[in-house]
Amino acid sequence: MSEVKVNKISPSSGTAFTLGDSGDTFTVPSGGTIVNSGTATGFGGGKIGQVVQTYLTATQSTTSTSMTDITGFNVAITPGAASSKILVIVVLSTGLAAGKGSTIDLLVDIDSGGYNSIGMGDATGVRTRGFIDGHGQYINTAISKSGIFLHSPSYTLTDEITYKLQWYSQDSATQHLNIAGTNDGDFSVVGSGITVMEVLA
Repeated sequence: MSEVKVNKISPSSGTAFTLGDSGDTFTVPSGGTIVNSGTATGFGGGKIGQVVQTYLTATQSTTSTSMTDITGFNVAITPGAASSKILVIVVLSTGLAAGKGSTIDLLVDIDSGGYNSIGMGDATGVRTRGFIDGHGQYINTAISKSGIFLHSPSYTLTDEITYKLQWYSQDSATQHLNIAGTNDGDFSVVGSGITVMEVLA
């Protein structure tokens, strides 16, 4: 077996070269490392390129009857490859007075172009559209809620994509994040998180 030792391989013309022929196998020996400082393409879809998370353990509350930001409940990701999808996973816990409820909305901003709602249900009657429903709380406690959405954004490389959550409260009832509506030792203080994953094309 012959061996060639060089420090750099460059194309004789243009900016691209081909390594081997169709059907060839290239082996990286045990202990070897491949370092990619550019954009990886053509490796097949479904692989996770990166994961970013925002996790809130502090509490906050709102009495707003219109959609308003959940403070700090946002996460930004800059795709490292073209045509990626972003998997958004939300888990949060809110506490309300018995019988009250809310709607949680998921919004996205691409390269500071302005926020738009995504992942919400279709319009049906006069119901409030949203990403997560927070109604049906018939006891004065915090209930965990979750939502998942595979987003296919239109972007260019270097664009920052930011996701955030908004909420509102039915009948101006005080809505709490991460704690129950009642300050009682039998109830919990928890955390809430939003996780985004780049799914390579």
